[in-house]
Amino acid sequence: MFPYMLQKKVLIWEPFLFLQLFQVSSSLDIHYCVLLSVKTHPFHGGERFDSLSRRQIRKTHNNLLALFKSLQMKKLALLLLLFYVSAASAQRVVIKHEHYTTTFDEQLYYPVLVTWTLTASDICAKGTPKWIDRDSEKFAQDPVLPTYTNLKKYYAGNPEKWQRGHNCDTDDNSCNAQEMKESFYYSNMTPQAPDLNEHRWAQLEKYTRTIAETTTVHVWCGAYGVQTNMGIVAVPKYCWKVLKYDDTEEIYVMPNDSSVMEHPFTYYKDITTIKKLRKATGLKLTGL
Repeated sequence: MFPYMLQKKVLIWEPFLFLQLFQVSSSLDIHYCVLLSVKTHPFHGGERFDSLSRRQIRKTHNNLLALFKSLQMKKLALLLLLFYVSAASAQRVVIKHEHYTTTFDEQLYYPVLVTWTLTASDICAKGTPKWIDRDSEKFAQDPVLPTYTNLKKYYAGNPEKWQRGHNCDTDDNSCNAQEMKESFYYSNMTPQAPDLNEHRWAQLEKYTRTIAETTTVHVWCGAYGVQTNMGIVAVPKYCWKVLKYDDTEEIYVMPNDSSVMEHPFTYYKDITTIKKLRKATGLKLTGL
């Protein structure tokens, strides 16, 4: 009966046992660790080690060694996951400006997430007293992150004609000079294909402002994937935007290439879910 009791105790208490094993030197004899855990176990009935047969010890040793190796691999996987998450967090910088907040990736050199709230008071029609002309501003590095956003030379004259695509659009900042200035920071720019930037994305931006004329719109947008590089700047495969207003939530994901013209911008609405978008981007997307 004792072998069964031993096996049962080991199975019940293996998390405690292997917590000990992880903390001791790898050169420590595993027989001793098993013995120590079993003999000091509060449910142990007082049996002595010398009552165990060599066969019983060997069987227990082999079973535990296999489990220990398995747990070692799991621990290694966990450590690698933690390292990856830490590294990903370290390479992303969150910058809050007057009207938008950007999460800029220092390895991709574009923002993976930009958020803002849009209302009718943020939108001024051309020619009205408060209207700010976008031509009064120029693209510039973000003073909060000047080294990583000094990207003018990579966009200028790139052979594939990738454009500086605003995440938080200039017309969403057309009533405030400071907000307009900040909308031109490279921390707000994503390399976009001309067909996307000038057509489908622009149409989505205009549609968003139409909604904002009558209600408050909360906006999340960004990009993910890498299809090529423009110098040190990665060019994403997809650009996405989420609009949340009243009781409505709309999700748009568009390909960052000429194929985007195969469909109207409305075609790209709700072709995915927030859950899938979180998985694709690696973002929590708080508030959605």
